[in-house]
Amino acid sequence: MWVGDWEGDAEMKLAVCDEMIKGTGKSTAKWMCNDRLLVEIGEADMGGLGTMQMMGVWAYDTKAKKYRNWWFSEHGDVGVSTACYDEESKTWKMSGKGSGPCGNTISRGTAKFVDDNTVEWCFTERDVLGLKKMAEYRGTSKRK
Repeated sequence: MWVGDWEGDAEMKLAVCDEMIKGTGKSTAKWMCNDRLLVEIGEADMGGLGTMQMMGVWAYDTKAKKYRNWWFSEHGDVGVSTACYDEESKTWKMSGKGSGPCGNTISRGTAKFVDDNTVEWCFTERDVLGLKKMAEYRGTSKRK
């Protein structure tokens, strides 16, 4: 369901900034390695924060019966998460850990498919103890 070319709009609220930051992004996701890995390459324009290139990889862990995700950005961000899909609500639920220029974080989020070509997503990052909210992200992406 993630395969294809995507474009979207996003809003970000960072702990270090009082205002909401608006951004746009585009990505392409395709199967690789005999359809065992879903690889996504993208670029985001994060308003006053500039642009960022990123890459994500999804793989199904047959032992854990979950999808595992790895995420990287040109700014040094690295994330590892798991994802489970709820067929009834058409929603992916994800949780993970990451590190980057702002330190180590834990994250939780959802990605709901409104239809076959539209996904609404939201994520929250907190410090590793889960006490301080570091960032909130939300947006809508459409398959082109």
